[in-house]
Amino acid sequence: MTRNSTLVGTVLGAATVAMGLIAGAFYIFACGVMPGLARSDDRVYVEVMRDMNDAFENPVFFLSFLGALVLTGVSAGRRAGSRTGGGCGRQRRRTRSPSSSPSPSTSR
Repeated sequence: MTRNSTLVGTVLGAATVAMGLIAGAFYIFACGVMPGLARSDDRVYVEVMRDMNDAFENPVFFLSFLGALVLTGVSAGRRAGSRTGGGCGRQRRRTRSPSSSPSPSTSR
C-alpha cells in the first residue's frame, strides 16, 4: 500500500465517522427531541429551542459539523486524484493506433 492510498483511506474513514455522528444527531433530534417538544406548550417549545440553539453554538459542534463536510470533500478529491494519477478527476483518453484496430470482417 502506498502512502497516498493510506492517507486516502484514513481521510475517508474519518469522513465516514464524522458524517455518521452528524447523521445520528439529526436522527435523535428528529425522532426524540422534536416529538417530545411537540407535546409541550408553545412557550416552552420556543424557550427550549432557544436554549438548545445557545448550547449548539460551541467550537466542538462547529468542528464536527463543518469538519464532516471538509473531510468528505478532501476524501473525494484525493480519491479522484488517486484513480487517475492526479489532475482533479480528469481521465486520460486512450487511443488506438490504426494498425492495432481490428479489421471488419466481411464474411457472415
